Amino acid sequence: MKSNTKDISHSQSGIFMILNDYVIHPLNEGFFGFGIFLTVLSASKFVAFLFGAMRSFSVDEKDLILSSVGFICLFLIDILKNFDNQKD
Repeated sequence: MKSNTKDISHSQSGIFMILNDYVIHPLNEGFFGFGIFLTVLSASKFVAFLFGAMRSFSVDEKDLILSSVGFICLFLIDILKNFDNQKD
């Protein structure tokens, strides 16, 4: 009986590792990339506002869409690293 329980827990830990490597960790990296892009965009807009190059400081939907590039880039980089590690 114990070996059957061991196989089930080993199977569950394998599923968790796959879920972690291919879903959870890449999503975390993607949100990190989104945050970095949004921070850089907001900071550059704020500096432009301080120097008078812009009349008002605002973050609009275009900035959010552009920040999604950071999400996609870091998400894909992390996914592709997993496939590269799988070859080894």
